[in-house]
Amino acid sequence: MENFNNLEQKSVALEVTENSKIYLRNTAPWSKFMAILQFIVVGFMALSALIIIVAGSAMSAYLPISISFIGWIYLALAIVIFIPARYLYRFSQKAVNAVEINNTLELEEAFKNMKSYWKFTGIMTIVVIVLSLTVVPIIAIATIAGGAFAY
Repeated sequence: MENFNNLEQKSVALEVTENSKIYLRNTAPWSKFMAILQFIVVGFMALSALIIIVAGSAMSAYLPISISFIGWIYLALAIVIFIPARYLYRFSQKAVNAVEINNTLELEEAFKNMKSYWKFTGIMTIVVIVLSLTVVPIIAIATIAGGAFAY
């Protein structure tokens, strides 16, 4: 117990140094740039989704299957991409504000958004890995079996 008390007394409060502020100031524009690029991708995906949905509906009378479901998949993916882009953009804004006005609460909000960005990205990575390991082999087996029965 005595050693723990000595360590507690010797510990120093967390301090944001000038170098840390410089790193945040340099990181924020790149985070903002990447977030804006993701917003642009979301916009193109949403526009493509709407075009595919409308075209698929118009062509459904001429095709044996409707292709508009692909548009709905694009729209869902656009929403999934939008969420982390929003966190990244908020991080960049809050980080710059925190450094400019020397506000600890703004810095805390910046890190909160960065945590949410990485948490969402990590969860989506796990989802993609699981889907890749389960759905893709099933589709491959079904395709091979379908091709074998076609002859």
